Amino acid sequence: MAVFVCRLCGYEYDEEDGDPSGGISPGTEFYDLPRYWVCPNCGADREDFEELTSEEKTEEADPSLF
Repeated sequence: MAVFVCRLCGYEYDEEDGDPSGGISPGTEFYDLPRYWVCPNCGADREDFEELTSEEKTEEADPSLF
């Protein structure tokens, strides 16, 4: 599953987790989000999100886990 980050505030939408507080079930793919969905932190539209690459996800991982 993919992770998308808001370019305005850094909020990460993880498809695996969904957005339960916004009524979005875990497992909901980013491109399947309803049109009304916006960033829960800053209100940015979906167009303001970009997908994190697997390389970027690895860089953000806690190094103590390796």
